[in-house]
Amino acid sequence: MTDINTIADQYADQYAALKAEADVIAKQLSTLRDLILADGAELYRGSKAWLVVSLVDSTVLDSKLARAFLTPEQIQFASKTTSTTRITIKAPF
Repeated sequence: MTDINTIADQYADQYAALKAEADVIAKQLSTLRDLILADGAELYRGSKAWLVVSLVDSTVLDSKLARAFLTPEQIQFASKTTSTTRITIKAPF
């Protein structure tokens, strides 16, 4: 029978290893994205994929400014609380 702590240790080690790999890939992706944007082309044709670079305009509500015009009751009514579960990696050493 497998000890529950052994399984938990395996989860922790596997999660931390994959997260480290993902962080390296995210950094590489960010660097490549910066190079693509600096190059300025709108279309890149590869043998396996094409990249289309486009500007997307969006409007975002400035909630800090909006709060200045709302009463505390209005803010409370329009606010919502969300919950999420987070996993944080901490080295035991």
